[in-house]
Amino acid sequence: MTITTRHLAAAGLTIWTAAALVGCSAPAESTSTSGSAAVSGEFPRTVTTVRGEVEIAEAPQRIVVLDSQSADVVAALDVEPAVYDIGTSDSLDTLPWLTGELSGEFEPGLIGADGSLDYEAILETDPDLIIIDQWTATEGEAYDRLSIIAPTITSDVEAAQSWQDRTTFLADALGIADRGETVITETEASIASATAGLSTLADETYHYVGYSVEQGGFWYGNGSWLQDFGLVAHQGQDDAHEEFTVISLENVSDFDSDVLGVWAMTDADKTALQADARFNELPAVQHGKLVWLDYALAVATNVPGPLSTLYMLDEVTPTLEAAVVG
Repeated sequence: MTITTRHLAAAGLTIWTAAALVGCSAPAESTSTSGSAAVSGEFPRTVTTVRGEVEIAEAPQRIVVLDSQSADVVAALDVEPAVYDIGTSDSLDTLPWLTGELSGEFEPGLIGADGSLDYEAILETDPDLIIIDQWTATEGEAYDRLSIIAPTITSDVEAAQSWQDRTTFLADALGIADRGETVITETEASIASATAGLSTLADETYHYVGYSVEQGGFWYGNGSWLQDFGLVAHQGQDDAHEEFTVISLENVSDFDSDVLGVWAMTDADKTALQADARFNELPAVQHGKLVWLDYALAVATNVPGPLSTLYMLDEVTPTLEAAVVG
């Protein structure tokens, strides 16, 4: 079965998190701010996006952010959106790397569980700049309707972006390119420090997949984060998010990489895999190089930003260190 990513993406998330939107916890408390801070570049400026050129006449005072990756990036850039919605759940608790990082008003509900936007509510936030993800911008009428409300910027490419490219794009768009370069340099230094003891993993292969009994099997996620550990994609690994193709459990032997990352969507799914003899015969399972991901890590790795990358390092590095020592 092959389905385009955009049909399963919800408000900037890839197919990984779209099916996990229902049943999340209640909204977290938020504080209100009158505007957006730390946008001090030269204006007017023209930003080239996948939807054409966007003119930003003045330094924006009320930025509205409508996806989790952009919220991550602007927080790292020390830019405070006036209003934001993370587009993954009703609670900031599900994305712990954003805790305490944004003082703007968190408004869950601007993005619906199915990825739809509440345009009237967005209009009421009185934005002078809107930031959205590339999937929202290229699917349906969302971009055109948002652009009527305020200048709307998205991405300069349709495909999933690395956190470095996303940071560069938004920093340039906001006139703070130097700050973007600093964030990238500092984050990459943290990666180098965290992975310094894992040189033996260099050039080993990885697969990164989600698994759900309800969905009918496995599907590839964006495994580019595993390259931070010196790993290279195994044959078949699809990091680009171009398509959603379900791979049945009968073909689990295809995932014979050195390192395997798995997001089991439910505890029952994880239990089912752990009990499967074929799964337990995989090289990564046999050699202790299996990384289990929960919901937060699935979001952090599939639509990464600088802050979620640091979170990923804290969560994943101990598992790989234990494998190397073992």
